[in-house]
Amino acid sequence: MIPFIRNENMKIYKRTRTWVMAAVLLLYVLLQIINSRTAGSDTANGNWRATLEQENVQSQMEAAKPDALNIEIRQAEKHMLLNQYYLDKNTPPSYLVFCCLQQLYWHRFCWGALFSGSAD
Repeated sequence: MIPFIRNENMKIYKRTRTWVMAAVLLLYVLLQIINSRTAGSDTANGNWRATLEQENVQSQMEAAKPDALNIEIRQAEKHMLLNQYYLDKNTPPSYLVFCCLQQLYWHRFCWGALFSGSAD
């Protein structure tokens, strides 16, 4: 049984597409590492409070537009709430965690709207 497994394994690694896939995967991982290292550069210089306050003002202006959709208003409110939390706690946000939380919220909203039939 072992020679058969070894033979199949050799056939897999002999193919060029296996090595191309491994190279693409490695490149993706390296790019994500570089992205995560450079994503927090804005918080390192101490300018994070001004950035969050500016984002809150921009979100308020977007939510106040007369043609804003309900989903845009709710998204702006969530964004302002999270920014205000960081400002109240005097903690610089981790943009990697912030982006992940936004993505999770967005996916939960989309799937919830899809299955409940409510599209605001």
